[in-house]
Amino acid sequence: MEWSCQLQFHAIFGISAYSAILDSRHSVSNMSRYRYEGISRISQRSPMPTEDEDRGSDEIDLESLVAKFLERQRRLNNWTYEELALRLSPYIKVHPSALQKVVKGTRRITVNELAAYAKTFSVPAVKFLDEAAWKEPVRPSADLVKYSQDQLYKIKATMNRRTHKIEQIVEQLEQIQKDDAQADRSLAIQIQKIESAKFGEGIVNFTPFDDSPVAGEPNG
Repeated sequence: MEWSCQLQFHAIFGISAYSAILDSRHSVSNMSRYRYEGISRISQRSPMPTEDEDRGSDEIDLESLVAKFLERQRRLNNWTYEELALRLSPYIKVHPSALQKVVKGTRRITVNELAAYAKTFSVPAVKFLDEAAWKEPVRPSADLVKYSQDQLYKIKATMNRRTHKIEQIVEQLEQIQKDDAQADRSLAIQIQKIESAKFGEGIVNFTPFDDSPVAGEPNG
């Protein structure tokens, strides 16, 4: 009976308790005493967490992590909130002040915004949970690069059209200046001919801007 009690006690309390039993001459009274002390030691251990406590320890503040991610990327890339909003614009329209509130934790993040963040930085949404992966700036997605290139091409085309219009205006002004100079020369020639005719036998009238004389009545 003593050995069966020893094996049962060993199965419950381990080798250290079993060694203590061997030192006490295997008596039932001593076994009961060590069994009681073993139970007391177990009862003094920290209690197991409850189901609610265990669930609470596994909760992740996703919005806080996303806010940290955005702020870190903004600082690493030296972006303003306006520039960050511009980079998100292909996927979602967010005002810079709204992004600032997200970073400060005073505004909740929508599912659409979370998807837009993931698309903008070409990362899966779960990457926001890995703070160790935030040490380097995240490269913008291929879609964002294409969008930026398209915007640059549009700006370049607009500037080319405006430059062409300016060149046309400059050419028109130059032509007006040439026409004015030609008109001034023609007028000077006509005035010179009129002055020269005053010293003749009579007055010779000239049609404006025409070299052919018109006969007039002689003076006196």
